[in-house]
Amino acid sequence: MARRTGIGRAVALVWAREGAQVVVSDANREGGEETVQRVRAAGGDAIFVAADVGNPADAQALVESAVAHDGRLDVACNNAGIGGPGAPLADYPLPACFGRCAHEQTRKRPAPTSRA
Repeated sequence: MARRTGIGRAVALVWAREGAQVVVSDANREGGEETVQRVRAAGGDAIFVAADVGNPADAQALVESAVAHDGRLDVACNNAGIGGPGAPLADYPLPACFGRCAHEQTRKRPAPTSRA
């Protein structure tokens, strides 16, 4: 499974070139479908599944779709994330970005549990 742009798109294209059946996923259908078309244009096999992997139900449906399409899931590339403003490092608004990143990473996940 790979994302629709950047690193995820590059991973999808390389995996397809190496013979993998690729499942592209993102909350953004347009970009995901574009990656699928690029994979297919290069001779690869790919499908798109819309999902917000921060949502456990979407993540489960994504895995189920991959298994239904390909018969199994061998490898997953989870590089989901959010972008921040483009700025030189010295000018980067780290506290604001960190807060946003932390919020995005925890907003839909249940609280961690400890096991004794």
